[in-house]
Amino acid sequence: MYKLFCFPTLCSIWMVLEKESSKQASGMQKYWEIVQKFQELTEDADTSTLLKECQEVVNKGDNRSKPRTRNLRIYVCESETNLPSISLKEDEDTKFELQKISSTVFYKDLKTVQGELSLHVQCTREKKDFSIKADDLVFVVPNPNQITTEGGAILNHLLDGVNHADTLQFALHVQKDIIAKGLKQLEQDLKKRMQQFEVTEVNSSSVLHFFFLKKRKEKSTTTTKITRQWPSWKWFEVISCIFEQYRDKLPPIIKDMLLDNVKPHLDGLLSKWDLFFLIPCLNYLSLPTTNNASRIRLSSRFQSNECSEWKGDDLDKKIISVLQTDLNIRRLSVIVPMHSEEYVLDLLVVQKDRKLSQSVLEFLFLQDKDVWDHIYSIGNGDKCWDVMLTAFQVDFKQWSRYLEHFNKIGVFEGGVSGSVFLSKFQTDKNFVELVTPSENFLTFLAFMQQQQQIM
Repeated sequence: MYKLFCFPTLCSIWMVLEKESSKQASGMQKYWEIVQKFQELTEDADTSTLLKECQEVVNKGDNRSKPRTRNLRIYVCESETNLPSISLKEDEDTKFELQKISSTVFYKDLKTVQGELSLHVQCTREKKDFSIKADDLVFVVPNPNQITTEGGAILNHLLDGVNHADTLQFALHVQKDIIAKGLKQLEQDLKKRMQQFEVTEVNSSSVLHFFFLKKRKEKSTTTTKITRQWPSWKWFEVISCIFEQYRDKLPPIIKDMLLDNVKPHLDGLLSKWDLFFLIPCLNYLSLPTTNNASRIRLSSRFQSNECSEWKGDDLDKKIISVLQTDLNIRRLSVIVPMHSEEYVLDLLVVQKDRKLSQSVLEFLFLQDKDVWDHIYSIGNGDKCWDVMLTAFQVDFKQWSRYLEHFNKIGVFEGGVSGSVFLSKFQTDKNFVELVTPSENFLTFLAFMQQQQQIM
């Protein structure tokens, strides 16, 4: 049994605490916590500190007993000619102005409401009362003749408000309740909105809209599961815009949705182009190897998968965009990344496009030694030569520019790699055929003499 010692200076504290605690219905548990805290601090000469510590215990208990605050959205399905307005029983004199969605649907967002609420809806012809539960985030005031016809308008309005992680979370929480109230959207309308994403410009809002629609369709009992997957380039566009929006602050809800959607795509038959476009995605999401390690064994899959020539415009812009985005992502995190520059050579070798090779090499020329170490990694030496030969042919000014840069940043450190690379100028049949004409041969001899002195 603890003994309580009451000194004159401390009795006043008890009086204050009793006065404060009487304002709150805290119960015996709170009282015992105050007693414990009091006994721990009775030797403290600073009574203000003691009072502050004890009051914190009171406040902590009060916060536990307070109902959770929440945002509440109210939809009213009523004819515009009936001019609806709403109020809460707790403040009947305050009329909330409704915002119009259509001629028969209105809404109002109420901020930080608590507990159960009594809602009054005043129309021209009648007044209706409704009870809103403490856990409701959305409440629909239905008109029996319209509740089935206005589902699309309400669900579309909910979708249009999704523009960041918090609004996506809100929409996902309330859509189940809305559908449970009988509000549905025709499958053809849902499909049409999803198809719009395929042809419109990708931005962070459109991505969140698509995920919300996909979740809605998956939860519908009248529709089949979606099997259609985005192409890999679409995935790159999605990850690129999400990365620009959130950088290293990717909200968990968005990351989980991206992971859930990209994993089935990785199980498909992917070409080397597909895998290359997906590298920034894999790095940004840092897919866990515990789920399916084969999904991120990029090196083995890249070597075994086919690579046909790409048919399409602006390929140089696409490749450089992937490389740049991948470099930006890797600068943010301490993950063990995949390096897109290791795999780009395979694609350029297949394309055999001089302009394309020149554009990509010029972008890579501006990067640091780490990037070139990955490019000129084990097994990539011959590919690097093939790409540079396609790009430069007998333009020895460009050959000199690149080789001098390699020597400067240490790509050919130790001399062995440099010698092997230089030997290609004498052994590669395609190059020999290009340099054989007399006007090229003399320039080549001067170039080789210069390079042998440097390396």
